[in-house]
Amino acid sequence: MFKVLIADDEMRIRQGLASFFKGDDRFEVCALAEDGEEALDMARVCRPDLILADINMPFMDGLTFVETLKKEMPQIRIVIVTGYDEFEFAQRALRLDVDDYVLKPVSEKDFKALLDKLARRMEEEQLRNRHISWAEKELELHHDYLVNQFFERWINDELDRVEIDDQLKYLKLDIPEKYDMLLIALRENTEMSGRAEDDANLIMLACQDLIREEMDKRGDSILVQLPSDHLAVITRRFKPEQIWTEITRELYARLRESFNMEALVCLLHGDNLESMPELMQNGEEELTAQGNYSTLVLEAIHIVEDEMGDSELSLLSVSEELHVSPQYLSRLFHSQTGITFVSYLTRQRLKRAMALLADPNLRLYEIAEQTGYTTQYYFSNVFKKAMGISPGEYRRSIRIGEGEDEKEE
Repeated sequence: MFKVLIADDEMRIRQGLASFFKGDDRFEVCALAEDGEEALDMARVCRPDLILADINMPFMDGLTFVETLKKEMPQIRIVIVTGYDEFEFAQRALRLDVDDYVLKPVSEKDFKALLDKLARRMEEEQLRNRHISWAEKELELHHDYLVNQFFERWINDELDRVEIDDQLKYLKLDIPEKYDMLLIALRENTEMSGRAEDDANLIMLACQDLIREEMDKRGDSILVQLPSDHLAVITRRFKPEQIWTEITRELYARLRESFNMEALVCLLHGDNLESMPELMQNGEEELTAQGNYSTLVLEAIHIVEDEMGDSELSLLSVSEELHVSPQYLSRLFHSQTGITFVSYLTRQRLKRAMALLADPNLRLYEIAEQTGYTTQYYFSNVFKKAMGISPGEYRRSIRIGEGEDEKEE
């Protein structure tokens, strides 16, 4: 049943309009008001679905009443009651998005026809709102599943850009054109092997909750479970990149402490949404390769990620931290990764340096310090030898690529 408020300064008109609703089980008159101010106060209390309002009322005229009401309660339907000599005011009211108007004197036959029309509209809107509410609840209930399905189709190149944008909007996902993506593979420790499948599923869900909790500390992020059972965390681009070092360090520690699980991670930087499938494929390949690494090699990789800003970091310092000989760690690292420890350390330092060079607020000597090089000169030599251009030239190429004016270092 729809609630109705009638506002008119003439008692006989108020009562006359109210009488038209008698016997109509679709409507219930909840309030009668003598002027616009009283009508506004009553509307705030009884929250009617339909209001009949006279154009000319004391203290607050009908047009001002309608304008104020529409700002506060835009969903309420309004019918203006007016005389022939006030037709110009009625037209102005229609521009304020009222639903209809009736002319005085009001005939019962015309009024009943208007009520039938309004009831149909309101019932249709009510049904539509129920469907929308149901759809929103279903979306909320199955949101994670729908997100996972969407990303599976996306990374399989089954969607064009229009479909991607539509799905992002429908699922209420906000991914900027430049984004960071952390791919995570969870690996059981030896003592966990042989657990029942149900236990493994519960552990996966618990790990996802832990990862969400950790990421929520840094702002909005999107967590996706990929068909490979790897997890992808997608966020805005973090500057400085060291924030990811803090995040991964926390994840390593908490996953190990809470679930006795190892985390394999791969950090990727996306420059546009179209590159998502290729970027994710590269990351998946990297995680697959890491999956073949022993715990000792993974520990060495984690130490490099955490401590590469320390100029004293070396094969010797890492082997001492892991309580093995440098010769053993060197052979094991090379046999599993295909490159020497020193080459890996240099590669990771340069990778971080390239990310830091995108920040125009950092000077070259600061980047050298943050990537473990004792001097800017030494850093520049290593960078140019590996990349073929100097750090300054690389930074200028980024600026030009992003449409910025070229500036001197």
